[in-house]
Formats: sequence, C-alpha cells, structure tokens
Amino acid sequence: MPRLTYESLDEGRLLGSVRNPDCGAVIVFSGTARRFTGDHETTSLFFEVYEEMALRELERLEKEARDRFRLRACAIEHRLGEVPCGETTVVVALASPHREAAFEAVAWLMNELKQRVPIWKKDIAPNGETTWVPNQVASEKVVSHAG
Repeated sequence: MPRLTYESLDEGRLLGSVRNPDCGAVIVFSGTARRFTGDHETTSLFFEVYEEMALRELERLEKEARDRFRLRACAIEHRLGEVPCGETTVVVALASPHREAAFEAVAWLMNELKQRVPIWKKDIAPNGETTWVPNQVASEKVVSHAG
C-alpha cells in the first residue's frame, strides 16, 4: 500500500516491508533533494499533491509493476510539503527473484510515477525565490557499468 506523508521517510522500514526469502534481489531507490541542478542552487523542495488521485495512481503503479516484472513485493512512499536538501523525497522498494527485473522495475516505476502521479514540485532558492519544476522523465534504458 503506497503512502504519502509530511514526515521523514524511513528507507530501512520500507526495505524490511518487501524482503522475501524467495527473492534474490531487493532494491531500495531513494530519491533525494539535491542542492545543485547545473549552476542553480536549491535550499529545499516543496511538494503538493492531489492526494486521493495520487494514492489511487500509486496503487495502480505498484500492481502494474508486480505484474509486469513479476515482483513479489513493491512499496512506494513519497514525502510532501517542504523537504530540505539532502533529505529523501521518494522511496521505492521492491523484491524480485532476479536482479535484472528488479533494476528494470525501479527505473520504470520512477518514470511512470513522474508521468502519471499528480505530485508537483516547487524549487526554493537561497534568496527565497520559488519555481515550479516540470517533471522530467529519465531514459527508459538503464545503463550497466561493469567494473
């Protein structure tokens, strides 16, 4: 069950909620408010939501991800209100029998969340100026780096 909250997010709690002894891959993605985007400095982000619709769409996304990627578990939480830089804004946790599906699922979930869920983000600069930030969807291709 997805959750929207004005409180800090606990990645460890969400990780524990999806652990499954039948799964070889458990992934937690933690989106964090960053201080710089290019040369632009941010002190915090502010998230607004159409809560009823957002929860309904997040539930759909969790179910779609479980079906599409054969996940055993999936959980999404998003923070609302003002989030200072360095703090977590969104957490996606999932469990899959295999890592490839897990990595694909987390990338797909984040892209779909940005496209479909009515959560809006405002950037707050050090001088107090605010700017609504358009949702930018990353490439669907997940690049692997062998080391």
